[in-house]
Amino acid sequence: MISADAVVALTRFGTGYRADLAEAAARDPRGWVRGQLRGDDARQAIAVDVPPLAERVPLLFPTKDEQTMQGTSRIAAERSKLVERVRDARILTALRSTAPFQERLVRFWFEHFTISMRRPALVGVTDVFEAEAIRPHIRGSFRNLLGAVAHHPMMHVYLDNTLSIGPNSPVGKRAVRGINENLARELLELHSLGVDGGYTQTDVREVAKVLTGWQVAASDRNAPYRITFDPARHEPGDKIFLGHTIREAGKAEPDQVLDILATHPSTARFISYKLARHFIDDTPPEDLVVAMTSAFSDTDGDLVQVIEVMLDHPSAWAPERRKVLLPEDWGIAFASLLGADGEEVAADIRKAGISMGHRVYAAESPKGWTDERGYWFTPDAVLLRSAWANRLYEAFGTSTDVDLLVGIYLQGASDDVVRLVRGAPTPKDAFSLIAASPYFNLR
Repeated sequence: MISADAVVALTRFGTGYRADLAEAAARDPRGWVRGQLRGDDARQAIAVDVPPLAERVPLLFPTKDEQTMQGTSRIAAERSKLVERVRDARILTALRSTAPFQERLVRFWFEHFTISMRRPALVGVTDVFEAEAIRPHIRGSFRNLLGAVAHHPMMHVYLDNTLSIGPNSPVGKRAVRGINENLARELLELHSLGVDGGYTQTDVREVAKVLTGWQVAASDRNAPYRITFDPARHEPGDKIFLGHTIREAGKAEPDQVLDILATHPSTARFISYKLARHFIDDTPPEDLVVAMTSAFSDTDGDLVQVIEVMLDHPSAWAPERRKVLLPEDWGIAFASLLGADGEEVAADIRKAGISMGHRVYAAESPKGWTDERGYWFTPDAVLLRSAWANRLYEAFGTSTDVDLLVGIYLQGASDDVVRLVRGAPTPKDAFSLIAASPYFNLR
């Protein structure tokens, strides 16, 4: 039987049990997880043929001539297919990754720094933001990650910073529109300091001034989502933020703010708490959060060292600590258990997630999708997950037997639960019982 540590490695820090990874995880569970932080870069190529960004622009921003020639309904249908391919690529990448902990980190940071397809200008392109601003920086410093996000044109589009004009700038003096605070507020509240991070509305306003002047040409056919700085829209003069003077420097001002945020004690605490809450428990142990916060401050936000502190804590490997599988994660974990792969599998996982209320890349707010147990693991969710387990089993089958299933997911379960699963009328029923149970849904 596979060890409890190996199960935790595969399910809590991976994307679920996978036969092709089980031997390596069983040999040294903790080393297997840590190796994904410090080993070779195992980032996966996109697993589905997704068009490059330049080829997507005509679907997102069709000219009048293109709409006349192709028809708006055909363009809308092609745009919908593009969105499906984007989501399927993310699912297949997770199903096939040899470094599933990295995929978990990509998902965590995307939700932390979320952008959403609910903004029309970002339909079908959010994966580009994930690939450019998130994925390359998950094993670096928080400052580099924060900078990649804050400077990315899609974040400026999502949080309306392209609409922000300094009131005392040349354009601002004759414009009706003024400062937009959305990006500044979320940069402080959601991305770094946290809602109780010690800043004021005045600080938000000052950061918003710092961020004025950036323009994004999303529909540029030669350079889609090209970002430029327009000094004529930028608020002139020094700004005061958290007691620091941000010297007037035009487009260089945001980096002065980012340097302050990345080294602030509130940021160290907020990021450490969110990581611990996401991977360990909805209410993580306080001593763990304190240790991670200290590591963050002592290493200038070295994310690998912060996460290693988490992995060294006893709670990281305690089976009683539980985090819920979001619907997409549930589908990936169940398909992995079946040994199922391919574009049809990804499409069914996508459909399952949407039926459960989880539209990947389309969070309802800048907070991203919540990872709290009470939101996702409800009686209605249990019924849906059981039904989708039946469908996936019928469609793709499995070479995994019930004994292995019990050995993986029912360690520590009561004899009655084990007998119930072993006594299921068919293997499909056994898999359906597991797929709807807390033993599977709470990693």
